[in-house]
Amino acid sequence: MPRVVFHHIDKCAGTSLLKYLQNFFPSDECIYLEEHTDWMGAGDIELDPNRLARARFIHVPFSSRIWPDHISNAATLCFLRDPLDRLVSNWWMVHRWTDEEAAAFPDGELIRDLARNNPALFFSSNHPQCQYLNWNRISRHLACAPHEYREVWRADALDSKDFRAFIRQRAEKTLRSLSFIGFKEDFGRSLSALQLWLALPPDRPQPLNIHASDQQKPNLSEEAIAAANRMIDIDQEIVAIARELYDE
Repeated sequence: MPRVVFHHIDKCAGTSLLKYLQNFFPSDECIYLEEHTDWMGAGDIELDPNRLARARFIHVPFSSRIWPDHISNAATLCFLRDPLDRLVSNWWMVHRWTDEEAAAFPDGELIRDLARNNPALFFSSNHPQCQYLNWNRISRHLACAPHEYREVWRADALDSKDFRAFIRQRAEKTLRSLSFIGFKEDFGRSLSALQLWLALPPDRPQPLNIHASDQQKPNLSEEAIAAANRMIDIDQEIVAIARELYDE
């Protein structure tokens, strides 16, 4: 089996897939980048070369590098999702935050109240935490080290021409470098293809949607949907390219 680098994009079945893939690798052969940095203070992470040489599974919850340029025999993969569906799912997660979960997020109670009481404002607000949750999360993951996003975020320049071009170009470069792309909407087919490609044993537990909720999502207003769509214009372009690659 090649060395697996898993780009974990929020709300794209990534947690379920992560728990599944962990079945195939001893813990001492895994690297989780989130354990090596305060994510908002991260520059280019320097990992122990010896540990990196032993690693057979690398979990990437944020991106700033083309991994095959850094390690040999790398199989890079991610699962994606329709950007609007992903954003609505993320809103619903915030809507359902418990008090404990809200307390763990900066201004979490305020953000949860917006999600519950004014979804349109939740999507369109200039509050930094709303922007972090909502603004082109797929493209940002594929393109951006945390410190790069932080600097632009602090300068209130997310929609600057230069930063948008940077995100768009680097996200596409990372996307085209991936060895495997799957889709949450086509999870069964994507998973079967991944199992075949990595030659995974068929007798291991299959991934489940551990975040599934029995609660029915409320319908969003046209105003809220329009506000949400304004947050994902780059994501829409990147996912359209991904679908072309997926169908090849």
